[in-house]
Amino acid sequence: MVVPDEQHGIFINIKITDSTMKLFKLFTLMAAGTMITACNNEIENLSRNADNRVMSLQTAGKAYTRFNDVTNTWENTDKIGVYMYGAGTGSTDILNGAENVLFTTQGGESPVNFTSETGIQIAGENAKFTAYYPQNGDITGGIYKVALGNQAEGYVAHDLMWAMNDNVSSEDAKSLSMTFKHQLAKLAIEITSNSGETVQSVSIQGISISADFNIATGEFSNEAKGYITPCKTADNKYSALVLPTNPATALSMIITTDAAEDNTYEYTFNSGTISELKAGYIYTIKIGLGESVLGSVDQIEGGNSPYEPGGDVNGNAEAVTPEIPGYMVVEAPADNAEALAGCLNGKQGPIALKFVAGNTYKADMITVPADITDLLLIGKEGQAKVTMKGLSVPERTLNKLTFQDLEIEGTDANTAICAAELKEDAELTVKGCYIHGVKAVYGRGKALAQKHSTDFSRLSSFTIDDSRIYNVECVFDYGVVLAVTLNNSTLYNLSQIAFFSSKSNDTNDIKQCEPIKVTNCTLVDLKKNLVQTAGGYGYLTNYENNISILAGDAHIAYGVKGANNSAYIFVIQNNIAATGSGIKIADFTNNGAIDDTKSRAEIFPNEDAGDGGKNFTPADGITIGDPRWKK
Repeated sequence: MVVPDEQHGIFINIKITDSTMKLFKLFTLMAAGTMITACNNEIENLSRNADNRVMSLQTAGKAYTRFNDVTNTWENTDKIGVYMYGAGTGSTDILNGAENVLFTTQGGESPVNFTSETGIQIAGENAKFTAYYPQNGDITGGIYKVALGNQAEGYVAHDLMWAMNDNVSSEDAKSLSMTFKHQLAKLAIEITSNSGETVQSVSIQGISISADFNIATGEFSNEAKGYITPCKTADNKYSALVLPTNPATALSMIITTDAAEDNTYEYTFNSGTISELKAGYIYTIKIGLGESVLGSVDQIEGGNSPYEPGGDVNGNAEAVTPEIPGYMVVEAPADNAEALAGCLNGKQGPIALKFVAGNTYKADMITVPADITDLLLIGKEGQAKVTMKGLSVPERTLNKLTFQDLEIEGTDANTAICAAELKEDAELTVKGCYIHGVKAVYGRGKALAQKHSTDFSRLSSFTIDDSRIYNVECVFDYGVVLAVTLNNSTLYNLSQIAFFSSKSNDTNDIKQCEPIKVTNCTLVDLKKNLVQTAGGYGYLTNYENNISILAGDAHIAYGVKGANNSAYIFVIQNNIAATGSGIKIADFTNNGAIDDTKSRAEIFPNEDAGDGGKNFTPADGITIGDPRWKK
């Protein structure tokens, strides 16, 4: 028993009883100028601040462990957040500043006590108390951000619980009880295979993976779909927490195994009598790979007690051929700029963003979350056109960025498609693309490169193949890259250095542009150098079968030298440059490896296409350059 002084501030102690429903008791203790006494030895220790405000207490009892969905227990330092609102189910008015007040377990005994360093002063009116677990100190506006996409390392930390006690009088608040309930549903996935395959990965799709949870009302909003990586609990067994879903008929899974062939399976939720996934319930899904698995459907409410197995949902998974092997495919929203900009939210791992030819795709910046490790933007059913400003990528998060079979038209000629650095040793690839109207494909730009000349993330490779990049400033804008490959491609009308790999001279020990390979390319109206390095030389290992028209004072390669400060070239042969075109390659002396005896008109007799475009099909007898002009 606790005897409070009702004339002073309030401290709330949260006490968890051992009742069947595990009611979590909230007891209020009034700080007093006189001694606070305890009956029946319930309170073992009290601590006060300077104004005798009670700040913490500990209780005696037996040891306990962390709360989880198996044992339903707690361990030291578990945290909950408590709010006090005006009375009323829908009320969101905070009283006495009681917003996300932290309460923490303070000992290893039971009954378990939660204490707070600040406490809550009880209001002089009826109030609504809510609490949630696990507590998050970054909450604003009473909104708990639910993010369920990545549960590979465990799902217990995602187990959102919530409690509410409404219309509580000041007197009743002195002994307040609250019942916490699970706000999510749990999936327990069991996979069998007659052939003995071992599951390598499971991806849960067709379901919302993020949402805003209103702590005042207990309601979800702003749900966003994606896919969930569940937690592996044993061989061929996985578990995940999911948002309540109604209907659940769109739920599916992609399963990969260690089989040498036919190792990808797709499962579609066979709900039987269950059409929704309810909060506090567990759904056991038994899946046979390529076979039928019988079962029944049942569900058990979790409430305050642990999630419990509630029967089976039967189903089978059929072998499928992945549309894009190694990637989770996200279909880009057409005719909706806002949806396209945010379509990757909540995604993680390798993602293929698919654009279908013939549809209209327009967006400002497409947001790329930090959890995406490998991003492929790909056109399907032909080359798809995307009009956008660029990609909003967190610094140094992507291991790989690929553009394939797309026409990308920029909306801002001063912005690179990707201006953020990728991870160290990341790969950047452009294949089968037309790119125009942007500043560059990739790069930090001169200002940032000079400011952070010793702090950079070097790409392992930048490859351009079967592509046309035109009416841009440059391609690679003051990034740092180890290997550059330009093959079967056309560059036209570039106003700045096409490829500029730039770092500080203090980092000469870090290699860049080793090697540089330029083969079978058409390079027209480049106002500056094709390739240039700063802060360490590069090696032009191949310059073959190219047609070039560069400004007269421009270099094919500048700063490309070996350790002896001489031109470093392995193979240079069978190239044509228009008369007067810049053909310098460091200190290289042209001995016929670049034929500069033909005029522009002799090389491209039908350059003006008549529709404002360009036709760089070379004259008969010229078999080099971008081979696609001959098709």
